Amino acid sequence: MSLRLLTPSDLLQALALSSSAGWNQTITDWQRLLDLAPETCFGIELDGRLAATATLLPYGVSLAWLGMVLTRRDYQHRGLASRLVAHTLQVAGDLGIKTLKLDATGQGQPIYEKLGFVVERRIERWVWSGEFDAQGDAGPLVPIESLAGLDYDAFGANRMRLLARLAVSGRSVNATAGTSKPVVTGDGFALWGPGHIANYVGPCVARTPEAAHSLIAGCLTQAAGTWMWDVFPDNEPGRELAGRFGFQPVRRLVRMRRGPSIAERHELVYAAAGFELG
Repeated sequence: MSLRLLTPSDLLQALALSSSAGWNQTITDWQRLLDLAPETCFGIELDGRLAATATLLPYGVSLAWLGMVLTRRDYQHRGLASRLVAHTLQVAGDLGIKTLKLDATGQGQPIYEKLGFVVERRIERWVWSGEFDAQGDAGPLVPIESLAGLDYDAFGANRMRLLARLAVSGRSVNATAGTSKPVVTGDGFALWGPGHIANYVGPCVARTPEAAHSLIAGCLTQAAGTWMWDVFPDNEPGRELAGRFGFQPVRRLVRMRRGPSIAERHELVYAAAGFELG
């Protein structure tokens, strides 16, 4: 058994892990995690195969996101995921990271509670299939870097490295449907991209519900097919907006925290970036 850092040579096996679990990540999503956090993406190798993974995406030292906790089905119930998570928590402590967060299933919640995580809020995955008609113009586009302050207020940490990557790479090029475009205006931003199972809209941060509607509409009209959208039920305008677009909830998780709470403005967040990103 070898617990080690993930490398680009692991990408295909990592994708097989997430795909077999029914998750939506693409190989581009895995590559982005390795690019952004090369020293905190871990795997366990057994019998010459990648048997389990866990990733930690730091947003400075104030916050880091734990995700992609996966184990091959034929290696489950051997404690591999627990060992990886324990190692990841130790590394986070060594790096001086104050707060850790993750999105947990109902099955995973009690496991993380034993590790000191507490429930912060609920998060729901909503789904819709079809083709959206154009619904107006979101407004003049601006560089996403100009909204660094708004996103910091909303999210509670600096994630501009991630947003810049999402705006120009995995959430802006769809190999099967042509080139897609992030929608970024003075009132907020919405990003989207293709997934293994469905297109994914998010993250979206907006100053008002009306702005969020225009921004997300600008994404949804760029591709047909099935869409996923991760919504926070405690942002009632966001939940209502998902319903107005025809989305329906299909999965419920909880957002959990280990460490001090972070000042956030939940009312500005209309779509999450993804369960592995926050």
